[in-house]
Amino acid sequence: MSINRKTASPSAKGSAYSLFLTRGLKGVQCAPTSPAVVRTFIDQPLEGAGGAKQQLESDSREIAGLRLLDERFTVIRQAMGVPKSRGPAAADVLTQFVEEMKGSGFVADALTSYRIYGRSALASQHSAA
Repeated sequence: MSINRKTASPSAKGSAYSLFLTRGLKGVQCAPTSPAVVRTFIDQPLEGAGGAKQQLESDSREIAGLRLLDERFTVIRQAMGVPKSRGPAAADVLTQFVEEMKGSGFVADALTSYRIYGRSALASQHSAA
């Protein structure tokens, strides 16, 4: 399978992994959203699709005939930050906010409500508490 053809795999437009794919491959087509990746892949039909593993796993449970590869093509570590010009107090407020969202169960609830499985480090820290 040649991924460099015009019919290459869709990924969600504006996502970090779409930037990775479009920089490294020719002819990558981007779907408007992560949930639309598999639908675009099926409707076109294209050779393959790439996207967030959790979304693809969810799609594979609902759509017969999809096969996910074990290997990943990139890892995207998410982060939050504030400008240094705002000083240490702003960083402390952001840290408190993140800890509050983790501790309150907000992150775990959001992952569940969006049917995101294979929980992230944020959610598992809350679950272990």
